[in-house]
Amino acid sequence: MFKLKNTYLLNFLMFVCLLLGSASLLAGGHEGDSSHEHKAKSPHTLSASVTLATEYLYRGVSQTNGDPAIQGSFDYAHSSGFYAGVWASSLEFNSSATNEASLELNYYAGYAFDLYGLSYDVGYLYYMYTGQNIDAGKAEADFSEIYASTTKTFDMDYSPTASLGVAWTPDYSGGFDDGVYVNGSLSITLPMGISPYFSAGWQDLAAGKGDTGVDYFHYAVGASVDIRAITLDLSWNDADNVCDKASNCDGVVFSVSSTF
Repeated sequence: MFKLKNTYLLNFLMFVCLLLGSASLLAGGHEGDSSHEHKAKSPHTLSASVTLATEYLYRGVSQTNGDPAIQGSFDYAHSSGFYAGVWASSLEFNSSATNEASLELNYYAGYAFDLYGLSYDVGYLYYMYTGQNIDAGKAEADFSEIYASTTKTFDMDYSPTASLGVAWTPDYSGGFDDGVYVNGSLSITLPMGISPYFSAGWQDLAAGKGDTGVDYFHYAVGASVDIRAITLDLSWNDADNVCDKASNCDGVVFSVSSTF
């Protein structure tokens, strides 16, 4: 059972419900307007998602102290390749009561395009941690990143898909200086819509005020399956030498999500 610990989580739940309701109304209105089928398809797309997960891991490290998380998003995309959106997740850092962020909000915008048989994605992402009291003496958690990635799906049995990405920040969360994150993944599609995957990443953070530099490797091995509008995902995750509490850097994560 999820415990509604504070108003931030309650507000987030209301936010997710509003997203789903808006998406359903938009979808219903479109389907019922058969008199306009002859018109060109709109270049604008709105979508929303909701996810329940047994734990929220960010780059291999738990953001919920091993507890479940509820997450949601709202996205806009244009046929030109431009997109923008907001993603949110509940948090439980288990920090002091005067400095505890309880909700993560990610605002992002970017451009996706295809070139020479590869798919590219470049954009900007801002991480905001609401509820943190920056006057409590700890470094501010908010930070921003510039990211880029490329993806290739091969035209062969099981449609293997490989991706490679990089992200850079000038001022990483928690008092570090600049940070570089490199990641990659490989997945295939089996019968019945089952998609096994492997992903890995390397995070390198430069020393900041009162901190030492950090670099670590993490990976995930799992599989997802689509059942109508629901996606189930199960994975094993592990991060190397970065957590004080070992259980916050490894374990099985199961999630149920849907996109509207």
